[in-house]
Formats: sequence, structure tokens, C-alpha cells
Amino acid sequence: MKGYIDRIEGNYYIVELESEEVIQVEKGSVTAKEGDVVQIENGQIVSVLEDETEKRKASVEALMNDLFSE
Repeated sequence: MKGYIDRIEGNYYIVELESEEVIQVEKGSVTAKEGDVVQIENGQIVSVLEDETEKRKASVEALMNDLFSE
């Protein structure tokens, strides 16, 4: 399943899934940061999806620009 890292709390990533459910995932061998889109398997982050992270950041930036340009 995929989601994005909403925030980091101690040893946990707080991840919002595509279904909008929010879960807590313990930090493991994959290093990620807030805003990264990640692939989760068996309750662990197995990879950071770089292309999807960049697309998501561009989309959020465009929304922010539209919001503040009015």
C-alpha cells in the first residue's frame, strides 16, 4: 500500500494512506522525511517513491501558489 509521511514522532512515521487512514509505522532501515510518498508492506516502509514524491510536492506547491496569488 502507498501513503505519504505526514510527520515524524520519535521513532515513528505517521503515514496517511491513500484511503485517508492514518497509521503509525516504526522507523526501520529505509530513511524517509516528511512529505515523502512511501510503499508499505507488512507494516514497514520498504521504499520511498521518488517520482511520486516529486509530483506530490509540485501539486502542493501549485495549490499554495494559487491560494496566495488571490
